[in-house]
Amino acid sequence: MKRISFCTFALIFWLIGFSTLFSIRVEQWMTPVVTTNGTNQLDELSLSCLHWEDEMIPHLFTLQEGTDWSLGTRAREYPASQYTILPETISVLGGYGVSFIQYSTKEVEDGGLVEKRFGKTETLPDDLLIFEEENSDPVLLENEEVEQPFMENRETNKREVKRVFSMNEVTDFFGALLTLSVIPAEFFFLLGLWAASFRLAKAPGKNRIILGVNILLALLMLGSLPLILHAVTLPQSLLPHEVIVEIGHYTGEFSGIFGALERFAAEENQVAGRVLSQVHISIGISLGILAAGAAAGVGIFFSETARKSRKSEKTGKTAGKSKQKHIPRHGRA
Repeated sequence: MKRISFCTFALIFWLIGFSTLFSIRVEQWMTPVVTTNGTNQLDELSLSCLHWEDEMIPHLFTLQEGTDWSLGTRAREYPASQYTILPETISVLGGYGVSFIQYSTKEVEDGGLVEKRFGKTETLPDDLLIFEEENSDPVLLENEEVEQPFMENRETNKREVKRVFSMNEVTDFFGALLTLSVIPAEFFFLLGLWAASFRLAKAPGKNRIILGVNILLALLMLGSLPLILHAVTLPQSLLPHEVIVEIGHYTGEFSGIFGALERFAAEENQVAGRVLSQVHISIGISLGILAAGAAAGVGIFFSETARKSRKSEKTGKTAGKSKQKHIPRHGRA
């Protein structure tokens, strides 16, 4: 009973530690970076400050410092009764000195954490996949100078198009997944380590050295998690609005992106071919890391089972020989 309680507690402790570290990092990944704008002397604001929900409902957000349990800089919706959308501007009541959110790396929501962008904006060369309308033929613009960080609503507003995807962000996303694949690989190995330790814990006195090594390995894996998570930066323009593991969002986004890139690659477009090649390599290496972690976990479990089986056979043979030595010899009749 003590063995079951100890092993169960150890696994739960590891999972709680992982969940805590992962949730902290997810909150950072899901916090959009924003730029701000203010009204002019006529209390007018640029139309680019509007954020549309389902392309029908406009929202206007300001920045506000949180209090109590809602610490940090947060987006707050400006009352709809205090602004009027005109053909070329937004007329704002009481907007003097207020910072309105203009562009963002991902969608913002009322009360959500945001990170304000300070300082001069730098530009980097990037290849952009553009959809002028919802179902229009895509256009691939090569070697464009794009302001950083990439903000899709800034690019769509500048180019007056429906969607814009950064190819740098696409390759960075799958490169980040490659690094993240180390975590489930570690977990597979941990399960094998835990199962082997569960068997070893039947005789803790005899196996205390191996158990100690296994505990040390589990702690080292837990300690490596902050380093792995810190090394990963997920491109926010490709992340879902609320839940980071929303599979439907990723399948919808990447099916459109890869479908367009495959069409361009079929026409021997070098940029499309390079992006697809990098993505395939990242996916292949990620799957290899996962397989290696699973194989290591299964291997360590069965190696311990085999070692224990050999030890039992050796003990049985020794016991047999000992019995033979103690058989009494009878003299001749």
